[in-house]
Amino acid sequence: MIELNNITKKFNNVIALQNVSLKINEQERLVILGHSGSGKTTLLKIMAGLCVPDQGEVKIDGQTANNPHLIIPPHKRGIGMVFQDLALWPHMNVAQNISFGLEKIIINQPERQKEVENILDLVQLRKKQYVYPSHLSGGQQQRVALARALIRKPRILLMDEPLSHLDPELKDNLIQLIKDLLQKFKMTLVYVTHDTGIERELANRTIRLRDGQIIA
Repeated sequence: MIELNNITKKFNNVIALQNVSLKINEQERLVILGHSGSGKTTLLKIMAGLCVPDQGEVKIDGQTANNPHLIIPPHKRGIGMVFQDLALWPHMNVAQNISFGLEKIIINQPERQKEVENILDLVQLRKKQYVYPSHLSGGQQQRVALARALIRKPRILLMDEPLSHLDPELKDNLIQLIKDLLQKFKMTLVYVTHDTGIERELANRTIRLRDGQIIA
């Protein structure tokens, strides 16, 4: 489904990724482990189309998605992404944050609202749809970010350590929600973290990055 061939990326003179090759299968739950600076987030951004490799190629379903001379934009890849800082719009309420990516796809406003309500029900936030992010708990903000990533029904979900600062009980609840949604939508997951506890709960395969290279 996703194939990375000899991906190399430098920032100035610092090598973030060096000759990384990886294949990710459909509906796999892949966890990428590594300490800060190991290249995890850069690898995720290259998969998403938010970063261009200096060398190498990314293929999705056999089609080139990016290389040093070509990049297919994220919204055309069938990918949803949850960022570490969640990146919620503070001036938009919950429903507006979630529907933002649908406005060019579903023009009809009542139809778009129905899609938003459906995903709000799945993440148990229907009663919070008119609330702004600053008035939500950390767990509720996580659910909004997850709903926004899922609203376009992506085949691939990328997650950049979004649960790292949550307390254990809340983290466990959200991990179970993620697993349920992955099964419901039949999605592929790529989750980057340094937390081996999350790895044990989510992964059916794990790779480890160190200094921009896969070591295990």
